[in-house]
Amino acid sequence: MAQSRLARSGALPNWLAPLAVAASSSLALLLAQWMFANIIQAPLYNGYLIQSWSSDDMMQTIPIADITSHGFDALWFNHMYPPLLDSVRYLLVLPEVLLGDEISTQLVDQRMYVVNALLYGVTNSVLYLWIRDVTGNGWWALMVTVLWAVSPGYIMAMQLLETTPIALTLTTTMFFFLFRFLRSRRGIYSVLFLLCLFFLSLTRNTVQIYGILLLIVTLVYFWRKSNIKKLSFAVLNILLVLLIVALPTKQSILFGSFDASSFSGYHRAGMLWVDPRDVPHKPLPTNVAKNASRLKSQFNNPEQLADNLRLSAAANQLLLTDPLGAARGLGRSLMITTPELLRPTADYVTDNLFVLAMPHRNAWNWIDSGWRLPALTALFVFLYLLTSKPVTLRRHIREYWLFLAYYAIVAAPVLWSNRYWPGEESLGPIWTDSVRLKIFLVPPLLAFAAYTLKRSVARLITSSSAPTATAMSRT
Repeated sequence: MAQSRLARSGALPNWLAPLAVAASSSLALLLAQWMFANIIQAPLYNGYLIQSWSSDDMMQTIPIADITSHGFDALWFNHMYPPLLDSVRYLLVLPEVLLGDEISTQLVDQRMYVVNALLYGVTNSVLYLWIRDVTGNGWWALMVTVLWAVSPGYIMAMQLLETTPIALTLTTTMFFFLFRFLRSRRGIYSVLFLLCLFFLSLTRNTVQIYGILLLIVTLVYFWRKSNIKKLSFAVLNILLVLLIVALPTKQSILFGSFDASSFSGYHRAGMLWVDPRDVPHKPLPTNVAKNASRLKSQFNNPEQLADNLRLSAAANQLLLTDPLGAARGLGRSLMITTPELLRPTADYVTDNLFVLAMPHRNAWNWIDSGWRLPALTALFVFLYLLTSKPVTLRRHIREYWLFLAYYAIVAAPVLWSNRYWPGEESLGPIWTDSVRLKIFLVPPLLAFAAYTLKRSVARLITSSSAPTATAMSRT
């Protein structure tokens, strides 16, 4: 009956437009990359790479040869980084593994480009849904989504053969589902949010030990505010939280630390300016050393794990014994990360041939850098405050404080991403990824900007038409 009424009315189902956005985005990126490589015949790196970095070259990955030779052990005994990306890379060559065929890095990379294009489509679709939701207008959503989809920094990020594409998709989707729950109180969105957070925890070092308290608060909040009060709903959310903390728990049992990444020690030491050369080396406990030796591959080695443990302990000690000194270190770190944060995202990989060929790259990079970034953010905040009554502002704070808390957790590594580089500690903690990491903060800001701009335009139209209406009434 509902379908027949829908057909008679001529209206399109709500899911059709976001599906079209996802499909067209993925196909457009794949087609553009194919044309760039085959018709324009650009001299790609190694004959196939858009940028010079292969997935085997990344700090966050295990080389595919080690993954296929160790099998599940390569994922279980990986302390260097969460295992989702390497699991995907393993699945991509599983047919060759089962058939005993030859496996190459190029095979993995080329299939990863296809996966990243699909993630690009999903991310665009989620952003479209989000903006359509907050503005109530599909054309506004399409306009903003297209602007986002063609931005050089975003395309560069989605072409990286590391964790950024899948993490950006999961982060954007996680934020959207959290927003939907806070707006609608529908329990299904809380489940989807926790599910995204679980997969995100397998992708990036997102869930630290300090995040457990926020997870508990989130569980209680979901139960109190949800329109579902069934015990099965609460049990499902509790199980998802247990899954989220499963990886840190496994890492603690095997490697003596709740960190999902053994780069965390260098991160903490860097943001607090704890010089690694001043921290004495300690041997690994026997069981930890044994587990750390089960998989030696690039940075996944006992030495890296030992550095993580000693530097994390030193950073924690500083926080406990000298909180003011730690605060000063955090302030110094902002002097390193802020200039990098204000660089255009597209310049993170300056050898991305596809992005370098974009005709609008320089103009877009000018917008995505320098004083323009804080100025645009301040403008939309000003417009929001200008068009919001005090009661509306208080209501939004009550409704969306949990969203702001998770946004702050994602923003913290952007602001304090500086760290020491192993072997080059004398240079100080000046190595930072904030120019890349800031991409994770953009989709929620775009949704906020679209909402604010749409409301400001509507307010302007209403105010300009009011005098005309008054004059007509007088006549």
